[in-house]
Amino acid sequence: HGGLGSASQAESAYKLDLLAAQEGFAIVYGDGFGNTWNGGLCCGQAALHNVDDVTFVSEMLDRVEAKLCVDTARIYSTGMSNGAIMTQRLGCELSTRYAAIAPVEGTIGVSTCTPSKTLGVLEIHGWLDSNIPWYGGVGCGVSNANFNGVPFTVNKWLSAQSCTCSTYNATC
Repeated sequence: HGGLGSASQAESAYKLDLLAAQEGFAIVYGDGFGNTWNGGLCCGQAALHNVDDVTFVSEMLDRVEAKLCVDTARIYSTGMSNGAIMTQRLGCELSTRYAAIAPVEGTIGVSTCTPSKTLGVLEIHGWLDSNIPWYGGVGCGVSNANFNGVPFTVNKWLSAQSCTCSTYNATC
C-alpha cells in the first residue's frame, strides 16, 4: 500500500485478488507501521521510528511459505508510491527471495543497493507524477521527502546488476 494506505485499501483498490483467482496464484497484503513503510529515505512513522520492514516482510514470506505450497522461484513484489519505495528496498536487500519486483510510482530510497542475485525489475512511473517527481526532488505529497528520480533509480538498478547497457530498455 501507499503511504497512509492499508492492506485492505490496497486489496480493494488494486483488485489483484481477482487476477490471483483467475491465474491460480496466492497474494499477500501487509500493513505498514502507522500506514507507512520504511523504504529508506522515507516515509512517515515507519521511517521516523526506523522500523525494520525488511525483516517484517521476510518473516511474512517465511510464514506464507510454511503454510502454502509456494514455488519460491516465483515470488514477486509490487507496491504503489510508498509501497513501491518499499518494493525497491526489498529488491535491494532481499533479492534472494524474489524473482522480480514491479514498483509503481515509487523510486529507490536506499543509498546502497547490492542485490545478491539478478532479478527482474519493472519500473512503472508516470511523467506527470507530482508526489514523486520523475526527475526527483520534493513532491507535493505529505511526506516532504526529497525523492530520487526515475533515471537515477533505473541507473542504480542497471549498475547494481552489472548491466553494461545505457538504455532504459535493458536486458542483463
